[in-house]
Amino acid sequence: MLTVVKRSESLAWSGQKRRAWLCKCDCGGEIVVSGKHLRSGHTQSCGCRVVEVPRQLRLQDITGKRYVRLAAVRRLPDEEQRIRRNGRPIGDWEWLCDCGNSVVLPIGAVKSGATQSCGCLGLETRPLNFHNEGHRAYAGDPEYAER
Repeated sequence: MLTVVKRSESLAWSGQKRRAWLCKCDCGGEIVVSGKHLRSGHTQSCGCRVVEVPRQLRLQDITGKRYVRLAAVRRLPDEEQRIRRNGRPIGDWEWLCDCGNSVVLPIGAVKSGATQSCGCLGLETRPLNFHNEGHRAYAGDPEYAER
């Protein structure tokens, strides 16, 4: 939470001058923020919460929770986690797919819906999405050539 200390020098954003305020954060940090961002609630901390919120999500216990075809088995211990370039762990979990395969995936990919299975879902749906457009199956069909 930010507390306004005093008015600061005006700042220029996108060619417009905006009133700026020196604010003190609950953690003790200070930051200069535009009045627009303070009023809208866009800026709520000095940046300390940006680190805190993902950490809370990463440490959330979702054991047994299901996402499409995947069920969370366990969060991998820190020593087994893959590390990002910034040195933080990715948040890998072990998942059990409905087909019986066990896979290790980041929690973000599963919760966002980007990954829905161990790969078996794609193998099942790919043939259903295949329309044979422009493939050899239609090479001898004169009606296809006229289109």
